[in-house]
Amino acid sequence: MSGKIEYKRWLYYVLLGSLIGAVVETTAFFLSWWVFTPWWFFIPWFFIWEGACFGTLAFFTRKLHPIVQYGASAGLGGLGEVISAWIITIWVFPGDTFLFLKGFPVIVIALTIVWGIVAPAMTLLMNRVYKTHDSS
Repeated sequence: MSGKIEYKRWLYYVLLGSLIGAVVETTAFFLSWWVFTPWWFFIPWFFIWEGACFGTLAFFTRKLHPIVQYGASAGLGGLGEVISAWIITIWVFPGDTFLFLKGFPVIVIALTIVWGIVAPAMTLLMNRVYKTHDSS
């Protein structure tokens, strides 16, 4: 496939990731699931994290088995949770709770499991929308 087509496909993955991120981060902002410092950082965050990072990951793992995609996505998501909430503290969970979960380690484990579905779900959606089958 030509480089121009591959670039365009990568851009679609980044845009899809940004759209998913916009929904998640905006919902989290209004429901105070987590709080960014500064508060407005949730806006560029969904372009950086869900768009650029997970869009790129989904693009490069799209031809791999969904279990491999899940592992890569969960690994990136879990690492990102630890770095951004514990090491550099871009955001925090108010009261050290998230929904019904209590305690940072429990929250990170749960979110890591959820992050695992992002790359395979993006690949599945892109295959359905664009009638392609990159993962086969």
